[in-house]
Amino acid sequence: MSPRARRPLRAPRDAARELWRLMASQVTAGASRALQNGTRRGDHGAPITTGPDRTVLLFFEDVERDRFLRHDRHVRRAARRVYHALTHGQRATGFENAFRLLRRALERAGCRVVVNNFSLARRHPEHPVGICGYPHVLERWAPRNPAVLGPGLFDHPAQHPRLMDDPRFRTYLVPCDWMRELFAPVYGRCAVWFGGMDVDAWPDCRDQPKDIDVLVYEKVLWSREHAVPAVLDPVLRELHRRGLRTAVLRYGSYDRAEYLALLARARGMVFLCEHETQGLAYQEALACNVPVLAWDQGYWLDPV
Repeated sequence: MSPRARRPLRAPRDAARELWRLMASQVTAGASRALQNGTRRGDHGAPITTGPDRTVLLFFEDVERDRFLRHDRHVRRAARRVYHALTHGQRATGFENAFRLLRRALERAGCRVVVNNFSLARRHPEHPVGICGYPHVLERWAPRNPAVLGPGLFDHPAQHPRLMDDPRFRTYLVPCDWMRELFAPVYGRCAVWFGGMDVDAWPDCRDQPKDIDVLVYEKVLWSREHAVPAVLDPVLRELHRRGLRTAVLRYGSYDRAEYLALLARARGMVFLCEHETQGLAYQEALACNVPVLAWDQGYWLDPV
């Protein structure tokens, strides 16, 4: 027997850990190659600039976080995108879309945007940074740079009431006035940054042929067993009673191309969501010149 054949069988858990380690190492190697390529292009290696083409350092983490091994979040993120591609689901979270809007706006303003480059931040501790996404991006946050926080992070200041006690954190971004009224008494230094819609990506479609009278955008997140029969079903029944042609789009179950195609076909949209901060989906509808009738239940249902 060969030496390989004489090795004892490993427990399934050990085999799984080895598989995760191998996958994570490949992701890390890919990230390292991307970083080297970026350095050659000057994206990471060029010096910090403060003029009209000033450098903006952004740090972003999406919903996934490391669970078992270091960097395994990248593997799970890739797996999630493959799954959504196969099931035609939503490929990007709301926080990721907001981050993309921020990055695009900065680049269109002439800035050089560098994302998740800790070494560059450490080499220039006086240069401000932006921290966006989900709260775990702040875990064990080491850079000493002055920082603007958001968009994203926390749903309520009670989740981290002493956050702004850290002298590195200068301003907390929120997407709307009602969130500033909520956060400002606790965080103090808050500013409203409302993500702008790209009207080239979401063009005016009022002159397109219409075969849908009302597109119903359904984003019921909490207590679906109550809200669907109490809100969604009566809305659909009333629209059908009036003889209107409808289509229903559920949050998280579509991609951008599908949504844009439905907006082009729709005369108007009913937006059913318990609460929103900015509401990227209905802003995209308005950018396409599709009028929106939104549900305002008058209180915040998020259990957090």
